[in-house]
Amino acid sequence: MPNTRFPHNARGYLYYYLAPNAPALSGQIRFRVTGTNDPALFSSGEDLLRADHLPWRIPVVSLPRHKYYAALLRRLVDDGLVSEHLAQVASSSPCDVTSANVRSAPRIVHAFGQPFLPQFGQAAQPFYFIGAETVLRANFVPLNIVSDTAGIWGATIKVTMASSQARRSVASRSRRAPSTQGAV
Repeated sequence: MPNTRFPHNARGYLYYYLAPNAPALSGQIRFRVTGTNDPALFSSGEDLLRADHLPWRIPVVSLPRHKYYAALLRRLVDDGLVSEHLAQVASSSPCDVTSANVRSAPRIVHAFGQPFLPQFGQAAQPFYFIGAETVLRANFVPLNIVSDTAGIWGATIKVTMASSQARRSVASRSRRAPSTQGAV
């Protein structure tokens, strides 16, 4: 998605958004357009939308990777919206998670049923799966695109994951697993 500018004379508020039942690591900064600078109009405003009609956002996992977002991350921590621990986890996320930022397709996924936009013309597309304290990167490779007579589209995809990430994820799970010694 190309870099787009805010609409001319846009007025509104940056705010922190966390979807219900979502892991804290999937939080986002969004921009609510209100038309004026009156905070009372926040609830009647609408989120700024990108060209793909999804909300403009800055994922929390990308904040530590940009020096110009440092003050924003610090404000979230100071206001109690993001914990120090969460900020540390976000800073240890894959370096290329910043490519899932404002300009790119929404490929940060934290739940089944969450919409995302694949680009079928691309050979491999990175996706980031967010857990409570984990960000894993996987590549989706479209293999086959089909349509039935009712006009319903489907795709066959191949998912690959960096082996070092998979080992790190398994290792971190095994450290937290309870001991099974003496179990029947």
